[in-house]
Amino acid sequence: MGKKRVAFFSIFLFLAINVVSLSNVIEGYYGEESGRVYTFMSAAIVSTLFAAIAFFIWRKEEYKK
Repeated sequence: MGKKRVAFFSIFLFLAINVVSLSNVIEGYYGEESGRVYTFMSAAIVSTLFAAIAFFIWRKEEYKK
């Protein structure tokens, strides 16, 4: 697989991780488990950063001439 295809699929993978992490943050917040909130919030932030990096790699490969 090319670099563009790997970046495209990794965007969806990181966004899926982000959705799961944020749902766990919400459950932890309402369950008043602060350790769970901080753990999954940091995972969501890291996942968002990786998705943004993968997006810029994909965009660079998509519009390369």
